[in-house]
Amino acid sequence: MPDKDGILTATEKRLIAAWLSGKSKNNACPVWSERSWSIGGHLISGKIYRGGNLSFGGPTYPQAFIVCTNCAYTRYFMAVQIGLIVAPSETD
Repeated sequence: MPDKDGILTATEKRLIAAWLSGKSKNNACPVWSERSWSIGGHLISGKIYRGGNLSFGGPTYPQAFIVCTNCAYTRYFMAVQIGLIVAPSETD
C-alpha cells in the first residue's frame, strides 16, 4: 500500500507493470501509436460524480496511472483491482 501521501514504492510500480503486462492486448498510445509508457509516482483519486456539484471530501476511487513518454497521454487503472489497495468492506 502506498504511503500516506500516495507515493508508490519501486515494488508497487513493478506490481503495476506486471499487472498491465498480463492484461494488455494493445499497449500502443491511442494518440501517437508509441509503446513507451512511464508509471506515475503516486496514486490519484477519481471523485464520485454528484450531479455536477463541486464537493470536497467524500469517497473516491484510488487509481494508478501511466503516461505516454512521447505525448503525455494518460491512462488510469483502479488500484483495488491491481492489488495496490485492499477494498473497503461492505460495512465501511
